[in-house]
Amino acid sequence: MSDEAGLAAKEHGRFPSGRIPVVGVPMAKVPLVGNTHAGKPCLPEELDEFPEVDVPQFLLDADPASYGLEVDGDCMDRVCPPGMVAVVQPGVTARSGDVVVATIDGADSIMRRMTVINSDLILSPESHNPDHENLYISATSDHAVHVEHVAYFQSREPF
Repeated sequence: MSDEAGLAAKEHGRFPSGRIPVVGVPMAKVPLVGNTHAGKPCLPEELDEFPEVDVPQFLLDADPASYGLEVDGDCMDRVCPPGMVAVVQPGVTARSGDVVVATIDGADSIMRRMTVINSDLILSPESHNPDHENLYISATSDHAVHVEHVAYFQSREPF
């Protein structure tokens, strides 16, 4: 494999024909509006001022209302380590299997993987920490749940 497309091919000038070079993508800015917890549901922290974070332009093309939330906690550390920025797209419909930021009863916020079965909602952690458990919210529950699609994760600071 290396001789055909890897380091050895690069060293010996044998890259496959038709390859597409990797180049930078256009960037845009989204506001970093606060934190979301990736652990137990808790009140989201809001920032007094909204610093901006550079993200790929295609995220804003898909939803101009996109915004960033800094991830606090380890219940999604297999997907998104603590301290990363989750780019949320409120205008994109969240589907079963997506990572979402869920607001429960207008107050508690949590980031989890969403599964919908018979209109019941399961918010599942993806963590190395076995202490995190699924949250089950029945369709007949009195809880008001609002979910927003998480499209992307990245470091807050450029590398």
